[in-house]
Amino acid sequence: MREVHQYEVSLLGYSECLGLVILIINKYATFVWNFVDILIASVAIVLHSHITCFNANIHSGWRWWSDGEWQEARQNHLSLLLLVKDVNEALGPLVLQSYVTNLFFTLVQLYLGLRPTQTQEVAVARVYLTWSFLHLLGRLLLVSFTCSGVHDASRRGLVDVLSLPTHRLCVEAWRLHHQLETQEVGLTGFGFFLINKSFILAVGTHIVCV
Repeated sequence: MREVHQYEVSLLGYSECLGLVILIINKYATFVWNFVDILIASVAIVLHSHITCFNANIHSGWRWWSDGEWQEARQNHLSLLLLVKDVNEALGPLVLQSYVTNLFFTLVQLYLGLRPTQTQEVAVARVYLTWSFLHLLGRLLLVSFTCSGVHDASRRGLVDVLSLPTHRLCVEAWRLHHQLETQEVGLTGFGFFLINKSFILAVGTHIVCV
């Protein structure tokens, strides 16, 4: 405890009571950190399944749908847009906090792993730092790819709508096409960024460049 939390101990002095408080705070923070990442990934998987069902519905009926069925499909897509909007309003701050935390600790572990170490510390330190870095990178990728899957799935239904012959094109089909093409569907970090594959590539590039 004294070695891990040297700053707190040097500032406040060490006692068993302080050690217990630090331990409880540390365990609580770790639990919340893990819970937030699991929550975000779980919600993203649920949204992905809803959008996949919507895409499957379009794929199974776009060749013969009437105007009324296209209208129902457009309204279903509008409901999905509202659902994603509500999720972003509720989960956006947690997504932002998750990315800031994961990126910060990933970069810290990368820095600690690349800095020179004393000879006697190399064996144990390198193993721990390597495992810790891979663990942090893995949880960052888990959140990233589950969230980006929502955006990817939202674009797949557009293929079937674009395949609709001109003589079968109706006003509701055109309106659905417009919604699919212009509305960005995906999880965001409190509105600061949309999580898609381009965002993941940009984050990975910055980690490598740092």
